Amino acid sequence: MKLRTIALLAIALFAAAALAAPAASSATTILDGGNKLNDKDIPIEGTHVIQNKGVGSISCTQRLTMTVKDDTVTISKYEILTNTCTFTGRFAKCTISKYTPEDLPWKVDVDKAPAAALTIKDMTVSIEFAGKDCPYTSMKFTYEPMTGVPDDPKKVSSFKFSGKPDVKLVPKESGYPESVKGTEVASEENALTALGGTGRCPGTSFDGELKEHSSSLTLTPTFAKCTVIMGESTFSSTAFANGCTFVVHVGSGSGDTWAGTLDLSCPEGKALEFILYSTSAHTLKLCTIKLEPQKALSGLTIEDKTESGDLLIHGKVTGILAKQSGLCGAKETKEAAYDLDLTGAGSGAEGPEGIHVNGGLFTAEEAEVDAEGEGEGENSVEEAGTYEIG
Repeated sequence: MKLRTIALLAIALFAAAALAAPAASSATTILDGGNKLNDKDIPIEGTHVIQNKGVGSISCTQRLTMTVKDDTVTISKYEILTNTCTFTGRFAKCTISKYTPEDLPWKVDVDKAPAAALTIKDMTVSIEFAGKDCPYTSMKFTYEPMTGVPDDPKKVSSFKFSGKPDVKLVPKESGYPESVKGTEVASEENALTALGGTGRCPGTSFDGELKEHSSSLTLTPTFAKCTVIMGESTFSSTAFANGCTFVVHVGSGSGDTWAGTLDLSCPEGKALEFILYSTSAHTLKLCTIKLEPQKALSGLTIEDKTESGDLLIHGKVTGILAKQSGLCGAKETKEAAYDLDLTGAGSGAEGPEGIHVNGGLFTAEEAEVDAEGEGEGENSVEEAGTYEIG
């Protein structure tokens, strides 16, 4: 199963300076003063920025050499000035230890009609990362093609390049086991409604671990201080998990949005308990509301937030069986509801952070991440001339 990542790359690739004066030619190429160039190297320099959605960005100065031999144009040399690079996001702890432009020279098609353009074929660069805490070992990006359009084909001062690169990132580890931390997005949206009362425990957290691809994710609640509102009265309350866990199952869906169901799983003879007290000192227990084990409770939505590598688990789970006992009186309902609004963040102990829903499965980042992207950029030629597309 491949982790689906959508990546947006902004790659400032190059621009030529001073391409001028139209001239007749049997083939479209780059001319200097109306004449074909032969064994001419044109140095190009500019900024290369990679922005990978959900990962971060890398910005470096790059140098290329465009070689022109009559009707043949190629990129014959490619360099990254690694000492100029800056890193953000999950790249922040990385440095570039090695880069390899693959299969040089890269062929460049030159077109004059219907619009002047340069098209670089099979531009591929592999990058190796260093840094103890860098989550990735390498990255490869391939543009097929990369197209540059001049600002003026008779006197070009810059090219604006764009393309759709294929990108692969290789993390150090598979990401498993992946620790998952669920926290409340908004405390008022997390509440149990049952038997005439509404209970909230602001600050409750949910912890789990993803050991492999799975259609379910088990979360253990750690309840904070609770209150229960019944009519116009507010009661101090304590919630006890008693070993019970919430098991979230991925249901139907596609893309970044999936339906989910919830199981309440407990050890034999145990139940999730909310105990209401008459005072904040908890000196007199008024009643206990119990949620016993139950399965396939519907109402959840699971959203894959690809930018952050987190999940949103939210919705109103209905049809819950709740039983009340104590001074409040004995009664039960099958119409209790639990509102949940959680964000689940992954934190791989040895691998990169990130948890996703892919193909109906909860998944951490795999050993290879495929990324689709778009690129554009603008650079300048170091050597002035009277070049033109002709």
